[in-house]
Amino acid sequence: MSPYVSLIIWRWVESGDIEVLLALRSAFQYDDPSRVQPQDFCGGWQIFPSGKLGGDEGSPLHAAWSKLRDDGGVMAMIGLKALVGSNPARLRQVDQNCFAIEIKESDNFDGDSDFLNLVNLSPNYTLVAWKPLGEILNFNDLALYRNGVPKGVKAIFKDQLDLIKKLADQVRRTG
Repeated sequence: MSPYVSLIIWRWVESGDIEVLLALRSAFQYDDPSRVQPQDFCGGWQIFPSGKLGGDEGSPLHAAWSKLRDDGGVMAMIGLKALVGSNPARLRQVDQNCFAIEIKESDNFDGDSDFLNLVNLSPNYTLVAWKPLGEILNFNDLALYRNGVPKGVKAIFKDQLDLIKKLADQVRRTG
């Protein structure tokens, strides 16, 4: 099984907590019924962007940028790469295949400080939203809901939740 690569996009909020950019997967399926259909975990939250690390994508960081380009569009990728290029401390490594970028209110994305205005979602996603850490900590494990998340249930993969917790511990220790 291929390892996954993730790029956690996060920001501080007034409460002193962090928010993380999460996405809902769409019910994307292959048109050809003879192909094995992907398990899309429709209705569950996931780190945005993330995906399988392909053999041709180079380093995990390069693959994370590719996932952002593919899932969120070129403008989102260029905007974040510009931030990291001007301030490399904005990018941190959470684990071997997971990286995190801090968004600040003062960041200026072509005259608008809202990063979401740059995101051009791929058809694999239906929604991207900021979620506070306190809320994410109460989500169920998404792995239990392979055939769709029941209405009213909020879920994320446990391994992704663990990465978000690890990031939160890092940022609390460093300030």
